[in-house]
Amino acid sequence: MRESRIRDLLAADLDIVEPGLTHLGNEFHLPNEHGTRGYVDILARDRLGKIVIIEVKRSRSTSREAIHELFKYAALFRARHGLGANQVRCVLLATDWSELRVPFSEYVRVSDCETEGKQLVLDDDGAPVATRTVPPLDNPSDLAIAPWHHVFLYESAEARDSAAEKIPDLIGRHGCHDYIFVDLDHTRGSVVYSYAIYLAVSLENPDRKLERRVERLYDLVQDALVPDSAEIGYPDKFRQVLAGWEVGEIHRGGRFASAEIWPADALQALLRSDRGRHSRSTSLIGSPRHRPSWAEFRTDVDDFFASNEAWRTSVNHLLDGIGHDGRATVSIRSFNPCDLTTALLHFARTGRTDAFPRLEVVIHRGDRPEPELHAGRLRWDGKTRPQDPARLIGDEFPGGLDSYFDLYHFDRLGDHEDALLTRHGLFCEVFEVEDGPPGEEPIVTFLRANSNYVEELADLFHVVEF
Repeated sequence: MRESRIRDLLAADLDIVEPGLTHLGNEFHLPNEHGTRGYVDILARDRLGKIVIIEVKRSRSTSREAIHELFKYAALFRARHGLGANQVRCVLLATDWSELRVPFSEYVRVSDCETEGKQLVLDDDGAPVATRTVPPLDNPSDLAIAPWHHVFLYESAEARDSAAEKIPDLIGRHGCHDYIFVDLDHTRGSVVYSYAIYLAVSLENPDRKLERRVERLYDLVQDALVPDSAEIGYPDKFRQVLAGWEVGEIHRGGRFASAEIWPADALQALLRSDRGRHSRSTSLIGSPRHRPSWAEFRTDVDDFFASNEAWRTSVNHLLDGIGHDGRATVSIRSFNPCDLTTALLHFARTGRTDAFPRLEVVIHRGDRPEPELHAGRLRWDGKTRPQDPARLIGDEFPGGLDSYFDLYHFDRLGDHEDALLTRHGLFCEVFEVEDGPPGEEPIVTFLRANSNYVEELADLFHVVEF
């Protein structure tokens, strides 16, 4: 059942959400003079007279954007109608909380508005019949895992399960006691190996040799388990895995052992690296009034934009401008792939620009009614015309395509991104939405002016499926 249909059914019977709610409207429009508008799924009033903003999320693929949207809509609604934080409540309904619970817990810690999360229960026909409260996590963060993972593939479930039994003792003998590994079954389509183990570890006393130590550990494990095949893993690969594989049992050891402290959704969030430099996408929220989480928020921003100096500098400048304003709250949503080549190939194949980087920052200051809206995108200098993609890649990656694919496979293209952008006359900018330049998106201007180059690049990579 479509999300819009679920919304309409809920609006007709709001007791499913909470007894005593009065329906005020669906798809409630939030015009905004700054240029960014929105639509609240359901608007209601509770028994105490408070306005209730209800957002409905049907699919896991959209749930990661829900927190940023909820924050933005609440800020726009309060500003438009002159309401204080104590006059507005938010309720987030979702059918799948596996990717949503960790960022939701972060949001609850810093939000001015009372916010509640609920699991949406559907019947066999997909219609909503009940809701269950989803309590926020304590959100432990001191224990992290290495960003380099490993995938062991098997033809049979028996072989996979037998190998899984050996892992705790095997890695323990090599000094690793904090670990996560996940049983995976391929349930969609036909693949050579339908059963897998996805392994990630945390090593004490990390140093500059950490990556080498992790790779050595995985090599030892692979030699002992004798999988039918093996692949490198990393956070965004785990995101891709979730799209086609069914997650079975999650095994944990060491300080990850407590299911109460580290529930399954928190472990999956670590594997996806929802925060930090090892993910292409992020949705972060923070406030200076919570000093420890604000310090962590600032670190997360630095980590995520580590390979995008322009955006890192611009976003930190915005955050520095907030100072110690305990009434301010900031939400950042960004897609920062640091892979211009793949974005160009994606455009050549599909005609879409959604693989290029994008950024949105919403700042709500306590002393101002209107939220500040900032956006980031690629801009072209209007004159640079890249030529000969084979030579350009050879100049930037010694070894040419082979070196490029090695870095692509191991998710290490970020160190080359600024140089590649410069060679194409592109740079990342951040601007306030109300002051944003009109007209078509600058990357579209670049693509139109350099269509022959994009076609030549696609021909060069024509044997590769992205």
